[in-house]
Amino acid sequence: MSIQSRNDRARLPARNVRQEWVPRGAAAASAVNPPLTISSNPPGNGTRPNHNNAPPDNRHRVNNASRGHTGRSSNPRKDRGRSETQTGKMKDENLPQLVQEIQEKLMKGTVECMICYDMVPRSAPIWSCKSCFAIFHLNCIKKWARAPTSIDLLAEKNQGFNWRCPGCQSVQLISSKEIGYVCFCGKRPDPPSDFYLTPHSCGEPCGNQLEKEAGDEGKGDLCPHVCVLQCHPGPCPPCKAFAPPRICPCGKKVITTRCSDRKSVLTCGRHCDKLLDCQRHRCENICHLGPCDPCLVLINASCFCKRKVEVVLCGEMAVKGEVKAEDGVFSCNLICGKTLSCGNHDCVETCHPGLCGDCDLMPGRVKSCCCGKTSLQEERQSCLDPIPTCSQKCGKALPCGMHHCEEVCHAGDCPPCMVLVTQNCRCGSTSRNVNAI
Repeated sequence: MSIQSRNDRARLPARNVRQEWVPRGAAAASAVNPPLTISSNPPGNGTRPNHNNAPPDNRHRVNNASRGHTGRSSNPRKDRGRSETQTGKMKDENLPQLVQEIQEKLMKGTVECMICYDMVPRSAPIWSCKSCFAIFHLNCIKKWARAPTSIDLLAEKNQGFNWRCPGCQSVQLISSKEIGYVCFCGKRPDPPSDFYLTPHSCGEPCGNQLEKEAGDEGKGDLCPHVCVLQCHPGPCPPCKAFAPPRICPCGKKVITTRCSDRKSVLTCGRHCDKLLDCQRHRCENICHLGPCDPCLVLINASCFCKRKVEVVLCGEMAVKGEVKAEDGVFSCNLICGKTLSCGNHDCVETCHPGLCGDCDLMPGRVKSCCCGKTSLQEERQSCLDPIPTCSQKCGKALPCGMHHCEEVCHAGDCPPCMVLVTQNCRCGSTSRNVNAI
């Protein structure tokens, strides 16, 4: 073997070099080292080999780092999606968020007692408030219930003992001796600790009523269903059972909803189309609750006596139902003046719908004298015949309302009252005598 071939072999890196483990974070530093270069000039030309280049071990370190020996992920986006998927499997859409949070804290033992500020272990006896669902050590809540500062002096149902919850200040009407360690649904005292169950849960169905307070319509409107979840902390979820079908306000569609949504206002979205109070037009609003609005249709109509013609709202007309334009639809408040059926007298009533009445002077309607005290001996032949009078006083009430007519029985209206009465001024200092009229 020649001397030159031995020198070239010495300049080449050794192949069987021991690989070293690179700590996390050191791969980047080793990767920036310059690559190994081999001089093309032989030593015989007066050039020395370059010993300042990176050692051959760095090349193996970079290759090891690229193969994943540093522990870093080659696809962080994929790993992030995988972690989110695993986290999503832990959540149950049927459970309220508060229930999930309390269960997670109980499993981890991170629930903090608001009385002693210590964490509540899985196996420690607890007491849970039914209003705010806060969790306390059983011994802590008993001491709190016995403390004089926890008593509510303004409680409406004071039965000799009461105390306020430290979390929500709701009044509890049980004594400290009656406070015990029970599961969340209240069925089992001293529930055993089971690693596969939520701490302090009995594992049986909850069974509590989903609605405990009566609404505005009374106790009959309460939800009849119970909670079907496993004994759990926190509030029960809304009822997901189907309520009996209901008819929309306009009566065109039958709507089926969840029991928890049975009190909400549900409409079909169609036109109401109910007959309005005018009995002539229909409601054009979208299906709605309550009575329909008054009819706002404008109608050119005349009064009953045909003296005036006006544009009126259909809902303000006195006549309901179908009407004829020639019959009139409103009253002008003037004297009717139409000729009566007798043909001799006119109607003296205010403008009115329908036909006018019979003449009040017809022989069949007049049976006595003008004052009404003496019956007629002979029947009159026509409404134009005068009504006989008698010799007695009239006695009809005068317009003043205090006196009666003193004239002898007469036809026509009674004269005004001429009796003098005393009238005081506004301040009451003077007075005068005037006719009562």
